[in-house]
Amino acid sequence: MLCYKDLKPRCSNELYFEKIKSYYNELMPRIKKHLFINGGPIIAVQVENEYGSFGNDKEYISRLYRLMLSYELDTFFFTADGTEKYMLNGGLTDGVFATANFGSDPEGNFEALDARRPNQPHFCMEYWCGWFDHWGEKPHKRDAEDIVAPLKRMQERGEHFNIYMFHGGTN
Repeated sequence: MLCYKDLKPRCSNELYFEKIKSYYNELMPRIKKHLFINGGPIIAVQVENEYGSFGNDKEYISRLYRLMLSYELDTFFFTADGTEKYMLNGGLTDGVFATANFGSDPEGNFEALDARRPNQPHFCMEYWCGWFDHWGEKPHKRDAEDIVAPLKRMQERGEHFNIYMFHGGTN
């Protein structure tokens, strides 16, 4: 898509949405037949990933969600963002469940999410048990207890989490 001069990705740009719709016309019917309600393994669909870290076009997020709804996917929709105020302000949209991404301090991170979405269940979509390793730099390593202690606290409170990355992640 980057070969189109007037295309601006991840915003309300008309050409971008034209390309998204073309892609979704192929993708969404494939997803639909594999939804849990249809006997498949897909239990949820993510509207955007960490958009608030990169943009704040509220119409984009809302429009993307409405486009997904137009394919009549009977499923649970969510977003995943960091918990800095600007990230949540940019990444959330009405009607979509908000999840958080973080690697420590679940109490503080869920408190930040609660400020924007009170009374919704706590879900850490990406609990970072590691971090990016860049070529030529020293690998990131964390003490196992530093990873496990917050997970135990979330589990004790009935909060939900995915471990990111549980295994692998190199290319």
